Amino acid sequence: MRTVHSARYKRYQSDGELFGDSDCKFTLSDTALVINPNEAGEIKLEFTELENLNFKGRQVKFVTPDGERIELYYLSQFSEVSAKIQKVRTDEIIKHLLIPDSKFIASFKGHFRFFKEANKAPLEDAAEIRIFNSFLIVIPQITDIFIVLFGDLKSSSVDKENKSYSLNMYTGEKLEISYLGEHFTDFEKSLGELIEGFEETVKQRLLKIILGVSPEDAQGLANLMRDGRAVEKKEIERVTSSLWKSLEELIPEDGGYKKSYEFLKSRTTLIGKVRIGTRKLGGETSVWYQMPLEARTSSYIAVECIEKAKHDTLFFRVLKTNGADLGRTMDLINKTLIFLDFNLTALYMTENDIMEGSRERLKVILKKFDFLMDLRALFFFRISFRDYQKWESDLRIVLGLN
Repeated sequence: MRTVHSARYKRYQSDGELFGDSDCKFTLSDTALVINPNEAGEIKLEFTELENLNFKGRQVKFVTPDGERIELYYLSQFSEVSAKIQKVRTDEIIKHLLIPDSKFIASFKGHFRFFKEANKAPLEDAAEIRIFNSFLIVIPQITDIFIVLFGDLKSSSVDKENKSYSLNMYTGEKLEISYLGEHFTDFEKSLGELIEGFEETVKQRLLKIILGVSPEDAQGLANLMRDGRAVEKKEIERVTSSLWKSLEELIPEDGGYKKSYEFLKSRTTLIGKVRIGTRKLGGETSVWYQMPLEARTSSYIAVECIEKAKHDTLFFRVLKTNGADLGRTMDLINKTLIFLDFNLTALYMTENDIMEGSRERLKVILKKFDFLMDLRALFFFRISFRDYQKWESDLRIVLGLN
């Protein structure tokens, strides 16, 4: 029999108006939270439906899929309740991630500081840190979970004196993990070996697809490209000047990809900012790219991922093209596409289409990760390539090109 818990309950409409305030009883099933307010009918929510979850002030606060805000406070057995909600919800979210071949490695208890932006105070808390083969999940005691992708990792460092580990991301975020106690050495070893193995896998892939590249140059390129990251020409040419041309040659004629790339390339005034990346596609390696474009009234980033099934060109808005905004937007595209395993439909499908359709994984992750929502908000337009002349004509009209 499930334990019945007591609490005080408040419910707010999406506009902030309070429309529920009473004592309540609630239970936790294996997958859902069921609330029975004294003044209203039963409310049943799957744990995966809880958005913006936090446990500050010994309260359970979250937003429902309809935008309502619910608060539970004066809880009996708060620690037990919060721990179960966080664990079950996290397990379900991980099951629904699109990251392929996810393999759990180890779990550690410690403390973290997460700097989302350099000039803002960090988020810090005690947490469980779960390490997988291509990412780690941080599960705080008080605030919502977040993910760190090894494909977005710029650098890492170890402070052996203070027994802390730092991860610096290309998106500008920084994660510091400490207070691991006697498990610090195991944590350092597990993460270090994973990152090295991650880079070695990419290196071997590059040796197969780029003819004549040396092992040393492939290693340098793997350090930059990680697993999916698109990289600027100048970064690649720091490894060796011939590599950029070799990457461009991987864009195939089939499917019109070479034509669309060359046309977009001819229209950009920011040729030095073009980025090319590689990614695993089934048992093969494919390429993708980001192309910044200036139109009449705004600026955009065109994205194409080479696939056999279909050829789509997606456009994302950029407010400025000669400053940090362009780089941040392109880094955001890198991170989000790696996270989505390059599932472009997750970026252009409407929220209603996702929630009402059969894409269960997208339903679960849609609002759980703010960077995914940030990039969806920047999505501008999609053009499907079936005929080159039609594609070019549509592109000129949409972007206002001459």
